[in-house]
Amino acid sequence: MKIHGDSGALLEQMKGFHWMLSYGDYLKETGYALKKVGVEFLNVSASKPA
Repeated sequence: MKIHGDSGALLEQMKGFHWMLSYGDYLKETGYALKKVGVEFLNVSASKPA
């Protein structure tokens, strides 16, 4: 697995053991669905590593 984004931010934001990973580019669809059910969405791929 390769993370295209800020892996440090991913590790900082990962609270506990509940997180989701999917293959493919479904950021738009995922963000839309999570907004509808009131779940916060943090896109770490938008962040660039320092």
